[in-house]
Amino acid sequence: MNQADMEHPPGGIAGAEAANGRLVDGRAIEAHYESALRTRRTVPSEQELRAATDRVTADIRLLIPCTERIPAEKRSPQLIGALSDAEHLLLPRDSADGEVGARIRMAHWVHLRALARVCRVLLKQHEAQLRSSLIFNA
Repeated sequence: MNQADMEHPPGGIAGAEAANGRLVDGRAIEAHYESALRTRRTVPSEQELRAATDRVTADIRLLIPCTERIPAEKRSPQLIGALSDAEHLLLPRDSADGEVGARIRMAHWVHLRALARVCRVLLKQHEAQLRSSLIFNA
């Protein structure tokens, strides 16, 4: 089994340092993407979508440098896909595409959920990398 495919411990690894010196709070990041992926009966409001998208996007931007340090030959297919998806999903979006109301909100919701899935893969890979470094440094 690939390390990236291993389940991370409940609550995640908190306090690990990211490449830019900021701390990675695995519990908070997991809460952000789980909230975005939770099944709802209705599409969230535009304000809720923007706030959740901003949180998950910030999490992804924090995790990308951590996972990019993994040599290409050791990256799982999920990580390769998540990094590729992140590259496309983090491009600025033009909301003036002629769609209105519910269709725009639905597009934002789909976008948020895609970001959340990318975030989940990046966090799991980061935590697996930390576990492996803790094992080898013990």
